[in-house]
Amino acid sequence: MVKVSNENEVAAYHVIRVFLAVIFVAYLAAIWAFPEYFSWSDSKTVRVIGHSFASIYLLATLYLALRGGMWFVEFIHANEAYEFRYYLLTTPFGSKRMTSVADSALCAFKIEKSVMGLKKTLILFQEKDDKFFQYPPIPIGCLLNEKQQQVIEELKKNTKELK
Repeated sequence: MVKVSNENEVAAYHVIRVFLAVIFVAYLAAIWAFPEYFSWSDSKTVRVIGHSFASIYLLATLYLALRGGMWFVEFIHANEAYEFRYYLLTTPFGSKRMTSVADSALCAFKIEKSVMGLKKTLILFQEKDDKFFQYPPIPIGCLLNEKQQQVIEELKKNTKELK
């Protein structure tokens, strides 16, 4: 049985997201919304640090949006079947999805890169009655590179990679 997931990265993402959101809201309240209540908000140093942090926060948010958001991804190969579980973390309305394919049914896979190579998706192909069916894209860009390679090597054992 092979299991690959990004559980640790997801936990770190949640902690960092909450921490940075609290700091960003405090920045907005102290400097922009209610500066009269904070005597230190007129300090030039506070403004430079606050504006720098806000710029970095917004650029990081834009980068994450271009990558397609933050996804939880889990890959399991057991009992002669591939299972992918994945769901979007950056929206409260994301539904949990699962793709399960038997080893014998899977005939090929392809990795598509978009948005200047930032967004990577895995597409699985199944052959049934001499027809090819394509599964919905699975976002594997949120996995670390070593984990992506581990998933690809496991898929290459029974299928071929399309370019």
